[in-house]
Amino acid sequence: MSLDSHYDNRAAVPTFADFLSRWNAASQAARAQASTGKGYFSQHPYLKQDYFNPNELCGAARPGPPWGSTRCQIDFYSAAGKGRQPLLVFLHGGYWRSLGPEVFHFIAPPWRSRGVNVAFVGYDLCPSVEIDQIAAQCHAAMRWLFAEGASLGVDLTRVVVSGHSAGGHLAAMLASTATLRAASRAGDRRTTGAVQTVDAACNNAGQAEAADRGFSIKGCISLSGVFDLGPLTQTTMNADLRIGEAVIAGSSPVYRTPDVQLLANDQLALFVGADELQGFQDQHAALVSAWGLNGKAITESLRGLHHFSIVDTLTDPSSRVFQVAEQMLGSEPPARI
Repeated sequence: MSLDSHYDNRAAVPTFADFLSRWNAASQAARAQASTGKGYFSQHPYLKQDYFNPNELCGAARPGPPWGSTRCQIDFYSAAGKGRQPLLVFLHGGYWRSLGPEVFHFIAPPWRSRGVNVAFVGYDLCPSVEIDQIAAQCHAAMRWLFAEGASLGVDLTRVVVSGHSAGGHLAAMLASTATLRAASRAGDRRTTGAVQTVDAACNNAGQAEAADRGFSIKGCISLSGVFDLGPLTQTTMNADLRIGEAVIAGSSPVYRTPDVQLLANDQLALFVGADELQGFQDQHAALVSAWGLNGKAITESLRGLHHFSIVDTLTDPSSRVFQVAEQMLGSEPPARI
């Protein structure tokens, strides 16, 4: 059975093109008003320290170097004011196969005016790479930001990661660690042979649970994220995504372990629009259940919002999402409602 109707956001929101057009225009205006620094992180120095080393990815080993194209860059907007200030990182959506960080630069102005640096992470797209490689590139981007952050004026104790849709998946990957028997946890719906293959392929990933990732985020906000890649294999987009058993088990947040510090400090938030497709409602519920987040994190369905309109909440100071992000970037823990 095809699950396209559960995940086809453009069909569900006929005005989606209006959102993209407005975002592009606003982003162009943001670039005109402020210079944007760029940094490239696609080479091995930022990859080899982590379990997402190109040769240690779940599934078949990938070639390198060079590993990652010039899409693997960070667009950096400096905060207004002086001194080291917090950083909001944004990971874009597009089902890992479309769009780019430049579409979302419109998010930067309201944060810059509040003394917050903003970084937009670019990554290679499917089908030229697979999703586990994209997750690895985002890990590399975070290590680049932490290596270069001091010179960019970033307070590295106040770094919050955010992402929308596919970017929400990538944000959750950054807020979690590999689980030592991740494949076995997935075994209830996969064949024994596939599980054994994944166990072997993800061995290094599992052992890296206690390893230093090269970065430590203060907070994570996921908007309309995808947390179990399995259902996407039943959509036509998988022709581009090429999601296989190893990637499902190794790169689905539901089979990983949340960062305990984020939970301990009330610094994890999952939002989904109440008017979104069933697939995204199910994805939201799946991570809440898998990570045991009830009462331990902000997990909210936002009334009147769909898959595209939820992005605008990151620019609206009166919105719940904006206020939670602002609190995370500051010193007070965000309140649950």
